[in-house]
Amino acid sequence: MNENKTVIIKSLLDDPGLSTNEMINALNEVLPQLDISEQLQLHGNLSNRQLSRFYDVISLINISPSAKEHILWKYFKYREEEEDAKLFSNDLIVEIIECYRKNKYTGIESIIIEALKNDRIMAGQLHILEDSFFGKKFVEEAAAFKCRELRRNAPYKYICHGTHHS
Repeated sequence: MNENKTVIIKSLLDDPGLSTNEMINALNEVLPQLDISEQLQLHGNLSNRQLSRFYDVISLINISPSAKEHILWKYFKYREEEEDAKLFSNDLIVEIIECYRKNKYTGIESIIIEALKNDRIMAGQLHILEDSFFGKKFVEEAAAFKCRELRRNAPYKYICHGTHHS
């Protein structure tokens, strides 16, 4: 990766003296100088603070859609860790949904799928997610999540996927 350009990008994201417009303009001058593979690696070189700053302006930045998806995915992974809670907050869910609706990136959907697999979604949040995500894997994981919820909340017996348990 072009270390000089990476250092410049990181310093632009860290510079509190730059206005948002100045930062955007400078990033839009530097980023096109990176080839696609370098843009794709960028998310791994940014600090959490830099990711947050980039996220705030990403819709105004000229970067490859694939690199943008990587940056958004990394940002939401950081946000998930930052919350340091077993369950996703409603605020994080809403932010992920808004981002997904704008971009339709599978990387964003994968964060929700992983959260469903790991039971990090509250049952009450599922209907909101079902209004936004429609991919096959999401539908499968949502069904599995519902089944686990039934099992957890069943007072005596439950039936799930045609099997009977006591």
